Amino acid sequence: MLAEESPDRVIDLLKEHRMFPVLFREFPAAKESGSFSKMENELYKQFYEEIIRDARSGGIAGGDKFLAYIRLEIDIKNVKTLFRMRSDKLGEDSHELYIAGGTLSAADFANLNTIRDANEFIDSVKALIRTESLRTLLDELKGEKKVRDIEVRLTRVQLEQMERMSKRNPFSIHPILVYLEKKKYEVFNLRALARGKESKLPSEKIANYLVM
Repeated sequence: MLAEESPDRVIDLLKEHRMFPVLFREFPAAKESGSFSKMENELYKQFYEEIIRDARSGGIAGGDKFLAYIRLEIDIKNVKTLFRMRSDKLGEDSHELYIAGGTLSAADFANLNTIRDANEFIDSVKALIRTESLRTLLDELKGEKKVRDIEVRLTRVQLEQMERMSKRNPFSIHPILVYLEKKKYEVFNLRALARGKESKLPSEKIANYLVM
């Protein structure tokens, strides 16, 4: 696929992949607009829909523990999306960007997207979220303007909460998930360091982008 010159050919080569129906449906509009964000979001929706269905099926041991992790991840992703939509002020259809399976319902997500006052928005999100560490962070985010900084701090809370889950359930899937997530962000941090140094950014600015 890397050798292919046309993205259309890449889509054709993925015909046997379970994500192909989404790619086939979304790619023409993404190609025409030059933006692949909606297609990426639709892939996330399909991905979470499938793993939630698999976790709820009776054939997977520890599916309930896996679901707790997935719900947390979806909550964090939806909250990040809400902050991004507020920052971009593009007026996207909230129903298109909402990912089902977490604490927030589609109606919650749409209502939150209509709140213009920043503090009222954060208080309304807090009222719907159950994770205490996330609720505490939301209070701290009042007055924070940079979406990138908000996203990094939300990711840190996600990792901290996953660590707590793994300690409460040491013989479940949680320790493995924490290990994989930490490895993912280790790569993310190395990439941020390399790009920051290449751009000659000061060390303190680069540190703000790191997920520790």
